[in-house]
Amino acid sequence: MRRLLGRGAVFAWVLVYLFTINTPISIMLIPVLGIFWTVTATFTVVSLWGITFYLLLRKDNDLQKVKDLLKKLRGKNGGIKGRVLRRMPRFEDELVLPVSWILVGFVVFGALGGVPIVKLTYREERLFKILIVILAGCALNVLVWVVLVYGPMLLAVRRFVLTFLSG
Repeated sequence: MRRLLGRGAVFAWVLVYLFTINTPISIMLIPVLGIFWTVTATFTVVSLWGITFYLLLRKDNDLQKVKDLLKKLRGKNGGIKGRVLRRMPRFEDELVLPVSWILVGFVVFGALGGVPIVKLTYREERLFKILIVILAGCALNVLVWVVLVYGPMLLAVRRFVLTFLSG
């Protein structure tokens, strides 16, 4: 029963992210607050969501099964998979992705995809480093999407609407 409640909490938390957090907040706040305050508010909300999501995933052992499967694949010598997995760097006999690739994951997939990548990459004992990587990934995600993608377009629409309504 406890495991089912944990999975339900993770599922509900994912739904909160998809329908309210990242894109909807950014799109609604840019015309009202401007770029700077939207980046600040969105970063705060997405970071808190990401850290909470990591803590929820930390309680669930499903990602540990994925990690064990990757370790098992790494031990195989044949084929392309074996070569690729052997070339990945090792950290205390675990798979490690460079931080730059994790940050790319945050930019492309958001905190919803970046946090599980962090969970698969780092051991739970390295909590401080995990939190720093999650915060950096959330910051990069918000900066790219709010400042570069949504921001200029929505500010142009705001200016057009204000000009149209006043004149």
